[in-house]
Amino acid sequence: MTNIVPAVIKNLERLDLDIALEKLFIKRNALIKNRKTDYLASYAPRPQDYVEDDPLIGELDHDWYAQIQEENAAVDRELLKALGALPAADTRGAPPLGKEQVWVWGGPTPSWGGSMADDTLLRGAAYFNAENAVYVYGPTTDKMMRLHAGFKKLVCQINSNCRSPGALANSEEENAELLSRLSLQYPNIVGAMCDDYSTSFTNLLLPERFEKMYRALKKHNEALRLYGV
Repeated sequence: MTNIVPAVIKNLERLDLDIALEKLFIKRNALIKNRKTDYLASYAPRPQDYVEDDPLIGELDHDWYAQIQEENAAVDRELLKALGALPAADTRGAPPLGKEQVWVWGGPTPSWGGSMADDTLLRGAAYFNAENAVYVYGPTTDKMMRLHAGFKKLVCQINSNCRSPGALANSEEENAELLSRLSLQYPNIVGAMCDDYSTSFTNLLLPERFEKMYRALKKHNEALRLYGV
């Protein structure tokens, strides 16, 4: 019996999280249904005295955060409870976190309070003093690779998920081959990334689709790595 009780408690905690998530998605779907603005215009709240000075900032939905906050906070509480129940990790043998392990992710996007400025990733990396970066959302072009050539290591998105409008001017396979060619000119390009590689069964990136991008990425540079998020 002593082994059954903790398992029951664990299942009840998971049930509480599932219920909170279900309520959050119900509220989200209801808000989207009656919304005049794109739900991707939602953004993290700014400080009260914050002044936006970026002329290339995307559409901002100023009401979303407050409307979803009650359900979102309930999910946060359940997640914190679940995390608090986990045993503390033994970090005594873990290597120190240095610049080599820090990667900043970003790129031009009109969504989530983002900006369509070409140098958004550069500014974000400078803020964190990061040397490595993951370039996402924007186009795979010589201009953008040249702009990001100063990074020690660069991984670039090649699939269509979450790409900014017009950024993917060709197929995913062609985008992968283009990056493969550009990597010969820009040696700091060390690989490619597929965003939302597997978020649910409706968005699962099938093996055949992944294989096509993998082969195209390796066409001009065998050393490139392909990652899925």
